[in-house]
Amino acid sequence: MNNIMNIIKSIIMNKYFMIISLGIISLGIMYKVYIQCTYYYERIYDFISLPKNGQYREIIVTTIDVIFDSNQIFTFNLPFSKFKSVFSETEYVKKESRQFFKETFGFTDKFLKLFMFEFKVNDDIDYRVQYTQSGSVVNQYIKDGGHIVYVPHKTKLHGTYGGKQGIQIEKGGFVMLGYYIIGSEYKIRYTSIYPLITHKTYDGAYTPIECDIEIIESFDKKLIGLKGKAQGIYKVSNYRGISNHILVRNVMTFV
Repeated sequence: MNNIMNIIKSIIMNKYFMIISLGIISLGIMYKVYIQCTYYYERIYDFISLPKNGQYREIIVTTIDVIFDSNQIFTFNLPFSKFKSVFSETEYVKKESRQFFKETFGFTDKFLKLFMFEFKVNDDIDYRVQYTQSGSVVNQYIKDGGHIVYVPHKTKLHGTYGGKQGIQIEKGGFVMLGYYIIGSEYKIRYTSIYPLITHKTYDGAYTPIECDIEIIESFDKKLIGLKGKAQGIYKVSNYRGISNHILVRNVMTFV
């Protein structure tokens, strides 16, 4: 019996055995992570998959699919004067955003002064409508901008979202209020339902997105005031170790 134990001990202590064992364990962990990420991405795409025609009053699908450095996609903290191409009443948008963030998530004026930023999708990004149920505005260029509040540390949010007890969110969460301007046909307001959190993966990061939406202006006057949900994903993947593959897919459904 002692001889058998000595043989097993010598095998275990052998450096080649240890290297091979560690390699197998590492491959197993990587495979598990890959399977989990693949499964989650499939769930995400099911989550934002295209509904059947007729299920909603209108469906609008938008996409960005480019190889770009992420800081070339968005511009933050622009002076309001540069937002005039997107928003006709910039001061109104600022007040509206502040009111929304205070009432919905309980942010104070002091916090908003430090961590509320203007943002917009840069004009040279090919951001377009991929599909609509009605067949209108397909391939139209989209302008997208508004305000974002970044949470730099773990904190509790109150307002209508968290109530008196509050809901704790992790560092790095953020909420938004913004507008999609689709050609001269649509102006759509969107607001975060809950804080958005970015998750790291083996090849980059992704942020699930879910917002309340409302059509503010429309070429079809009957659609003004329609409300719904925007569900999507913002995904950044490494590309040859230099740039990033930016994928944004957003499905807007109006009831």
